[in-house]
Amino acid sequence: MDINIEKIMSHLAGNLDAIKDIPAWLKILLKSNYNELPEFSYNQAEGHPCRPLIEVTKYDESYIKFLETQIQLKPRGPQSSDILRKRIQMLKPYVNQSLIKITFYKGCEYVTIRLKPDTLEIIYSECN
Repeated sequence: MDINIEKIMSHLAGNLDAIKDIPAWLKILLKSNYNELPEFSYNQAEGHPCRPLIEVTKYDESYIKFLETQIQLKPRGPQSSDILRKRIQMLKPYVNQSLIKITFYKGCEYVTIRLKPDTLEIIYSECN
């Protein structure tokens, strides 16, 4: 599957209302030229946005079961469990289907967006 990151970023910039709780820094980043953003690095200076990580993912029932187990164990507390419940609800209709997963970072903050590859429809976003 061919992924055109500039097309995806342009699409997201034109559909900001579809991204729940979008932080101000991501609105600015989406309007940036991808090639002018610094390469992603886990050692990046805190607070500086960089190029997003993008991948094509396919989840199966075992991942859903893993998330359900994490909710039962509550290792990170109730807020994390709520996020996992929403993720399960979003992913269930797409089990065994390819999705584009794009994650934007700014220091220790991140936003993950999942899209349908054929239409670039935003099906889920998750902000920390």
